[in-house]
Amino acid sequence: MKKALCLLLLSLLMNSCQGGKSEVNASSSSASGSSISPVEFENYEVPVDKNDYYWNNFLFSAKSETTCSVCINPSYAGGKMEIPSYSPSGLRVVELEPYLNLNIDGAPDYERQSPVKAVVLPETLEQMDSSCLGFASSVRTLRIPDGVKEIEAGAFGGLYSLDILYLPAAMTSIGNICSSYTYLPKLSTVFLPKQAKVLGEEAFKDCSRLQTVPLPYGLKTVGASAFEGCVSLREVRIPKSVDLVGDSAYRGCSSLSVLTLEDGVAALGAGAFRKTALRKVFLPKSLASVGAGCFGGCPEDLVIYCEAETRPEGWDAHFDDPRDSHKVVWGAKREDAN
Repeated sequence: MKKALCLLLLSLLMNSCQGGKSEVNASSSSASGSSISPVEFENYEVPVDKNDYYWNNFLFSAKSETTCSVCINPSYAGGKMEIPSYSPSGLRVVELEPYLNLNIDGAPDYERQSPVKAVVLPETLEQMDSSCLGFASSVRTLRIPDGVKEIEAGAFGGLYSLDILYLPAAMTSIGNICSSYTYLPKLSTVFLPKQAKVLGEEAFKDCSRLQTVPLPYGLKTVGASAFEGCVSLREVRIPKSVDLVGDSAYRGCSSLSVLTLEDGVAALGAGAFRKTALRKVFLPKSLASVGAGCFGGCPEDLVIYCEAETRPEGWDAHFDDPRDSHKVVWGAKREDAN
C-alpha cells in the first residue's frame, strides 16, 4: 500500500513539473474565477523560450483537448507584449478574453499611460472578445492575424492611441468596430480585408481623425452610418461591386470633397452624403436608386452630373424640384465632373 501511494505521489509530481506551468498559473482559475482541469500533453516542449516573469502575463483556460483561451494580466507587462500561440502544456490559443483590469488607483484608463507599446497577436487566434486589449492604451499600430473570424463589439475598447489598424485579410463581414463604448480618438488609417463583402452599420462612426479607408473591390454593402461623423475623411471611391451605400453612410463627413462612384454602383441611401463638402458629383447610369436628401446640406454650389437623360424611377424627386439650390445636369459624361 505504501509503495503504491509513493508511486502515485511521484506520478503527480512529474505531471505538475512537465510543461512549466498549469493552464491558469498558480491560482488554477480562469479570469472569471472558475476552476478548470488542464489537459497535459506528454513530451511537449514550450514553444516560446521565456522565463516565469513572461508567463505570469497570461492566464490560460482550456476550451477543448487541443485549444484554450488566454486572458492578459498586464501587471508584469513590458514595452512589447508577444502573446503566445500555445499554452505551456501545448494547447493552441484561439480566443483572447477580456483582460484583467487592475486599475488600483481608480484613474480612467485613457488617463493612464500603459507600459505596453506594441502587441503581437498569435497566428492561431480565431476570436477576440470585448475589452480583450483594454490594457494597451499606448499601442499605435495593430495587425489582426488572418485566422481571426470573430471580433466582438468593443474588442478595441481602450486603444486610445491606436493610429493604424490592419484587419484580417480573409474576414468577409466587418461589424461595429467603433461601438458606443469604443473610443478611438487617434485612428487615422484602416486597411479592410480584401475579401470583405459587408461593412456593418456604424462600423467607424465618429472616428474624427480617420483619413484613409480604401474600400476593397468585391465589397457589396457599406452599412448605414458606417462613416458618419468622420470629419477628417477627404476622399472616397466606391467600387463598382457595391450594391448599396446605406442611409447616412457618410453623413457629416464635413471634409469630404472628392467622391468617385464607379460604373456599377447600384443604390445610394437616404442622406448618404448629407452635410459633406462635395461640390461636384457624377452619378453613373447604373444607379437604380437614390434616397431622399442624399446630398442634402451640401454646399449650395454643388453640381450633380447625372449620366441618365432624365430622373430614373426610384430616384428621389429632389432631382426634379426647381426649388432645390443644387444644379443638376442630365445626360452628362464623367469627364464633365472633373
